[in-house]
Amino acid sequence: MAGPEATRTEGSGGSRTLVWIDARRAIVVRLVDGEASIERIESAVPAHARATGHVRHDPRVRHGGGRSQTAPDDHRLEHLTRLVDDVIARLPASSDVLILGPGTVRERLARRIRALDRRARRSRTIACRASAGMTDRQLVAVLRTAAGIEPARRAVGLAGHLAR
Repeated sequence: MAGPEATRTEGSGGSRTLVWIDARRAIVVRLVDGEASIERIESAVPAHARATGHVRHDPRVRHGGGRSQTAPDDHRLEHLTRLVDDVIARLPASSDVLILGPGTVRERLARRIRALDRRARRSRTIACRASAGMTDRQLVAVLRTAAGIEPARRAVGLAGHLAR
């Protein structure tokens, strides 16, 4: 799982884990002794607050009072933190981790894992890169490739070829 964004953060065992994550869900794929298992984690993260366009303000009202303009995003960040912590709780401490995803949540997860590993004086490979959504089979294939496991090939004999 080496790459420009991979870091070695001790204790790297024989297990590997892939996490595909965005703000709505996380998919954790573990590879232990060549067998893959998939776990899905749904998120409660609310959507980004949308701009409402130009809003007129009464010039007689003083600014600074009332609710914070970033309050909806603050609430969203709390949910993102909860999602990241939930994913981390499901990761084996000795497993190398490959984190994929389309946005910045994957970077948030990688930073949090690295910080926890530094605090625990643990070292493992943590790689993070951008990726669009993938099927379960694609995620398992990416994890197997990262682990250096050759993909299984189906042998189709001459009889199977002629039957097509």
